Amino acid sequence: MQNSVPNIVEINEVLVGINETSWQVKSYLGKGCFGAIVLAVNKKTGQEAALKTLEGISDLHRAGFLHRDIKPANFAIGLPPNCRQIYILDFGMSRKYLKKDGRHRRPRETAKFRGTPFYASPVALKEGEQARRDDVWAWFFMTIEFTVEKLPWDKTLYRGATLKEKLKDMAEDRQFYVENGDKLLSGCPKQFFLIYEHLNKLQYSDAPDYEAIIQAVKDIYSQESIDMNSPLQYEN
Repeated sequence: MQNSVPNIVEINEVLVGINETSWQVKSYLGKGCFGAIVLAVNKKTGQEAALKTLEGISDLHRAGFLHRDIKPANFAIGLPPNCRQIYILDFGMSRKYLKKDGRHRRPRETAKFRGTPFYASPVALKEGEQARRDDVWAWFFMTIEFTVEKLPWDKTLYRGATLKEKLKDMAEDRQFYVENGDKLLSGCPKQFFLIYEHLNKLQYSDAPDYEAIIQAVKDIYSQESIDMNSPLQYEN
């Protein structure tokens, strides 16, 4: 399966085993945990990671798919000379959100949770139908972590004897932060509040304004006098 989209990892072949287990053969990318690399380096690298990861999510959405498990571990840095390229990968939880005629699917009343709870949106944690906005909320949480090195719920212990009970507790906590930007964005650049306000306005079938979000991140470069052409720290 050839891929002409630069921010999505290329799937070269799909193999099916004797027990009908499928395996995807993908392009070889850089080693190491993407999230750990970004957290260990400077602001310029963190903002560059924010831009490139959102571009990958946008490309996937334009192809008609949701990822539903946005987190640092599902991105990878390219090998030289493409080490500035960041690829989105792991599509095991992806779902097509467009019908064949191009219309948006209607939301199901309930949808089994898909994703990683630490980065999931309140809608996802409530086992609601995810949409493009939920992928971007997960991206936003990831970007906040890259910027201030932790999320407000980093040390929170959630109640509940079962996963369903814990998800309910997480959903209430996550909803609190989504409704209280000053708590969520403590220590973040002011441009993050523009992204926060935009995401809070999105309804189920709305398309996020990717370009406006990207511009908000780029404005941080100007505010902090960051040279966009300087080497990323992990390139040295």
